[in-house]
Amino acid sequence: MNGLKRIGLGGLMTGLLMWASAVGPAQAVVNPRGVAHDLAAGVVSLHELGTMQIGGSRVLCLDESGGVFGYVAAPDYLTTPEPVEHWQASYALWRWLGSDDDQVAASLYLLIGVDLGLNSNPAEATAAFAAAAQLPGLSGLPDVRAHMLQATRANAGPYQAGALSPVSDDDLGRSGLVTGVGVLSAAGLWQAGFAAQLSLSDADDPSGPAPAVFEATGSPVYDFTTGSGPDPVDDGFAWRAVADGRVRVTLTVTGLPRHILRYPAPAPHQQRLVARAALTDLSFQGDPEPVRSTYSPQIATTVAAALVGPGQPLADNFVVLGGRPGSTQTGQAELYGPFPEQPDATTAAGAPVATLPLQLTYDQTGQASGRTEPVELSPTAGPGYYTWVFRLAPDGLNQAAVSLFGEVAETTLLADPSLTSQISDQLAWPGQTISDSVLISGLVQALPDGRPLTASLSGRLVRTAAQSDPAGQPTCQGADWSAAQLVAEIPAQELPLAAAGPQIDLTGLGSYTVPAGAALGCYSYGETLTLSTAEGDLSLEIDHPTGRVNQTSLVLQPGGVIRAGDGSSPARRLLAVLPGVGLAALLVALWSNRRRSDRPAAGATSALDRP
Repeated sequence: MNGLKRIGLGGLMTGLLMWASAVGPAQAVVNPRGVAHDLAAGVVSLHELGTMQIGGSRVLCLDESGGVFGYVAAPDYLTTPEPVEHWQASYALWRWLGSDDDQVAASLYLLIGVDLGLNSNPAEATAAFAAAAQLPGLSGLPDVRAHMLQATRANAGPYQAGALSPVSDDDLGRSGLVTGVGVLSAAGLWQAGFAAQLSLSDADDPSGPAPAVFEATGSPVYDFTTGSGPDPVDDGFAWRAVADGRVRVTLTVTGLPRHILRYPAPAPHQQRLVARAALTDLSFQGDPEPVRSTYSPQIATTVAAALVGPGQPLADNFVVLGGRPGSTQTGQAELYGPFPEQPDATTAAGAPVATLPLQLTYDQTGQASGRTEPVELSPTAGPGYYTWVFRLAPDGLNQAAVSLFGEVAETTLLADPSLTSQISDQLAWPGQTISDSVLISGLVQALPDGRPLTASLSGRLVRTAAQSDPAGQPTCQGADWSAAQLVAEIPAQELPLAAAGPQIDLTGLGSYTVPAGAALGCYSYGETLTLSTAEGDLSLEIDHPTGRVNQTSLVLQPGGVIRAGDGSSPARRLLAVLPGVGLAALLVALWSNRRRSDRPAAGATSALDRP
């Protein structure tokens, strides 16, 4: 690089120096003495208002020499530059030192020397600038200088970052966005166009693997270009945790102007020069934040039906939230019971009556849902409360989870009310009135969630053809009820559950008079008990089918004077029917006229009441 020396020429040139002209880019300007000036861009006036090209580099002169100018190449006068921190001067040189615009170069000379206070003779430099602005075509110099000064003050350092923070999506530190990404000037303006890198590191072990990575890169490093606002990328610097720990966000911005190169004067009364220094890389760190790589699923279940009857399957609907999106987790669903009352967390669970395997796949929101396979309870399983428990096994992505035991939403009531019936007469004649009596026990009054139940009983009387026993006598044993004819319906009647308690005794149901001339046949009662909620959203039907011995009557055709219902004694009835029905009919007659008080007590089951 060539050196530069300024030589004083005294007052000889003072009058001539009012001659000046605007200089084009890289154009050598010849003064009246024929000395070649090294101005690369600027205005030759009382001073060289501009930048100079020295040995391939652009520089700017800082000092004045009392009004006399002149520059010659002097390699022996070149000094070693020293870097000096000056944020505003560095920004101005970084932005405009390379410009070939004469007005920009002249304004830069005054901005560095006078506005930023680096020139040793600011008054003389200011006067020269004012004189240059009067020259033809240079009237815009003051506006150019003002614009450059405003831009320097607005965009120069010291630089700072936004409020860097890995904000979590769910406050659990599993994933989120990094906010506050960008670089700000000392005046608080976002600086665009700088190469930058965002990185994630372990706050407690910076040399170890990072506990989080960026979704876009799959690594803890994200390269980008700063923008005119915070967070200049479309994905918001989305991240996810890959280990448990504390993460620290670091922003590194490259190529920021911070220093200038200042060349000391080679000798007394000679000028100092300034030039661009190497640009600076700055790093900014946010505060550590906890992250977790494993997700914490939360289980919510609701039984498929809160009320079921004997033989009906049990199932559970489940929703699991908070799993790792896209991952799979295994576990099991366990069914416990029966319990005489609604269980809770203090109830001894015992062994599950069923265990079902589970495999969940979480969607992109971290949710998995479904229904268990239906559980068919064994025929010996008793009525009562059955409750579900879900258990999820831990893996590398999702933590273990278990639902609470005895939750109302996870509990089903298996109701098995018992209906025992007795027909008024098991042997009857045309014209006789028959009816049914029912004893209902084992009633339940409310669902597991406390909602009350209502109960109603309806029924029907059907008829089918009688069969013949081995002796050729009529009998209802072995009768085919599958195609029985409906004779009468028993309208539904509401049962007083709250007042009656677990047992209700009903008599005289479905009173029916056998028509005169009715053919020989078997008549049987059947009832249906319905339990339902007041809202009507849930109901259970318990059917007491027709065809059972205790609720069936054989209607005969007497062959003589005495007919059923005429007040005759049992003995006379037997004598009347014996010629027609034989021994089988005799036994039936004896059974039908047994005392009403012989009906089984509440809760008992008579062998004769089974099909």
